[in-house]
Amino acid sequence: MSDRSKEQILKEALSSSSRAISSKTDLELNFGSDSIHSNSIPLPESSLHGLSLSRAKADKIALKEKFSNESRSEITGINELDQSLSVQNSVRIEVLGSLQYKGLKSNLRNNFVEELEEFRHRFHLILATHGVEPF
Repeated sequence: MSDRSKEQILKEALSSSSRAISSKTDLELNFGSDSIHSNSIPLPESSLHGLSLSRAKADKIALKEKFSNESRSEITGINELDQSLSVQNSVRIEVLGSLQYKGLKSNLRNNFVEELEEFRHRFHLILATHGVEPF
């Protein structure tokens, strides 16, 4: 039997699949940090839900490498417009990936639902700090 741990096997599987999706053999994933703006994903959890979320984040990184047409983060110099264009590009990338790779669709959907719940929670906290009842 191999000396590799389950965690190491999961990391290798996520890295390999990300390189295959992105078509970039030198794509490196970093594990342990949860940042959507870099090639970092949280350590894969052993639960099915946690693994699905780690897979979705790895898939998003791979799809961004494959389909991104952003040469730089600041396009127009207008912060709000640049943020809007960045979000639109992220949506475009995920839609293209979901269409081209059917297996990614459920991972990306589960990740979207998770991010939506996190956003809703943060939004309610902001409202509460300002004395506004959530609707």
